[in-house]
Amino acid sequence: MVLYFGVQCLPAKPGSQPNCGADDFDDPEGGGSDPSGLSLVAPAARKVYYEVHNPNAYGGGYFDSTIADDPVQNTKTRMEWAAFPSPPAGTNSLDVTFPAGGPVFNKVPISSGSPPNSSHGMVVDSANYKPVSQLLATRDGIERPAVPLKLVVASPSGSDTQTPTHTSETLASDVLFAFNKSNLTAKAQAIIASTAQQIKQHATGVVHVDGYTDSKGSGRINGPLSRARAAAAATALRKLTPGIKYVAAGHGAADPVAKNTNSNGSDNPAGRALNRRVTLSYKTSTPAQATAPGSTGVRAPTTSATSMTFHGQQGGTFTVQGASAQRDGSLAVLRMKLVCDDKSPCDLEFPLAVNNVPQFASVPGKYYYLAGFYLQDPDNSDKYAPAFDTSKSSLPLTSNIYEQAKPGKTYQMWLYFPAPAAGAKRLTLFAPGGGGKINVPVT
Repeated sequence: MVLYFGVQCLPAKPGSQPNCGADDFDDPEGGGSDPSGLSLVAPAARKVYYEVHNPNAYGGGYFDSTIADDPVQNTKTRMEWAAFPSPPAGTNSLDVTFPAGGPVFNKVPISSGSPPNSSHGMVVDSANYKPVSQLLATRDGIERPAVPLKLVVASPSGSDTQTPTHTSETLASDVLFAFNKSNLTAKAQAIIASTAQQIKQHATGVVHVDGYTDSKGSGRINGPLSRARAAAAATALRKLTPGIKYVAAGHGAADPVAKNTNSNGSDNPAGRALNRRVTLSYKTSTPAQATAPGSTGVRAPTTSATSMTFHGQQGGTFTVQGASAQRDGSLAVLRMKLVCDDKSPCDLEFPLAVNNVPQFASVPGKYYYLAGFYLQDPDNSDKYAPAFDTSKSSLPLTSNIYEQAKPGKTYQMWLYFPAPAAGAKRLTLFAPGGGGKINVPVT
């Protein structure tokens, strides 16, 4: 499939010379000068499509060669193209995302037939409009990346992590069980019932139930306790879901998702609490809406602020304003304006990527781009992490800036999140590291 788009180079300031180059479309992780920062998003299928490319070639993407030529120094609008994997038959539209603080175009229609031509008022290099089949026919090692998205929604009771074909729920042991006990508490019954309903509707095959403890105590105690807790959860779920097969296992303090101790060797109670958990994992027959298990009803702090200034965790002062969220199928797109308030350029990678949400501690890729922002529903305390792809890099589905942000310059940024609960009309956006929060309308 080929994406066509018109691009116009504008002067940075009135009266100055236009000067645009291929880096403006580049993916910072790619390291080349090509439009590898473009992507297509399928909200219903929960997938992101990256450009068809040859990983063994520098700048190995398949795109209109004019986009990678010398810097453009005129204001003529040019038609460009880039090749992507084809989505499944029946897909009528996709979102188109641009890097470097560029926009998101929602629901761009998919059509067949001839490409656009110069009659649209574009400068077109007709030599580059060969059928994609001809362009790719003689190329070896072509990758056509269609990557499923990972969605995470959390509450004080645990978190729900979903891909289109797999669900993993993590339930907090401190909510399910009393200290050092393996019998379910009264509070746990509602969480188990809600989890069972999800399993009945969406699970296929075996449901694996795994128990874990923190590192306090000996393996002689933690091993049996983790097994007993997993067995108790599986027994309760089995009664509510006839015909579903469960396999329970306990792993003691193995596979921690957070650090049990701090870097100085002192105790880390918050980390140990995350490690005391019961996880359920299963394949899904139909994708479910990502929902936090058993919200306790604890209200999050509300705010009427519509802009916030905060300090990045590793340097930089930033202002966020004009944030709004738009529902997009099973996803939501957050748009906001980001300003570097320092006198020197601001780094946009690490200062904005510190993820301080305990329930999301096991989400990989949290050190990239804007992963430190998260949303919270003030009415039920559910938290939403940015959507991540399931590639080896596990990158968040957010806009990025190839170079450091210039002082005083406003960047239009976007982030994809799981869609909030039906009826939610407002959310609270939290800055990385908890540095600030603002009110976000949902449309």
